[in-house]
Amino acid sequence: MWFFAAVAITVSAQVAGDAPSFTGDEIAIYRDFLLHYPEQLSNMIGMQDTTVAFVASTPLRGQPTPPSMRPPEYSGRKLPPEVMALTDEKEMTARMAAAGKLIDPNKRGPYQGPDGYVRTHLTLSEIAFDQ
Repeated sequence: MWFFAAVAITVSAQVAGDAPSFTGDEIAIYRDFLLHYPEQLSNMIGMQDTTVAFVASTPLRGQPTPPSMRPPEYSGRKLPPEVMALTDEKEMTARMAAAGKLIDPNKRGPYQGPDGYVRTHLTLSEIAFDQ
């Protein structure tokens, strides 16, 4: 089972000098997530091209405890072209049009969420696998 977080805030990431290249499985997971992104598709336009550190979630009241995660020891890896291609403005506009979800460019962002943070770009974390 795999987990990773997608947050819509721009965060600076620490690049580890010895961070490994993306595996085929990691690329497939990121692509699958972006192809089935559950939020507003326009959030992906201009996505940050580097990953940020994985931060395990804590259970909210009444929620089950999340699985024990061993987060990656690296972050700040540049996402491969086959992942970034899915966030290209032309690609996203075509997908939104095909889905009947075109949004007026003036209404695309930045968006201020209920937590007060201004969200401007989708940011993907490193992928962590449960133990």
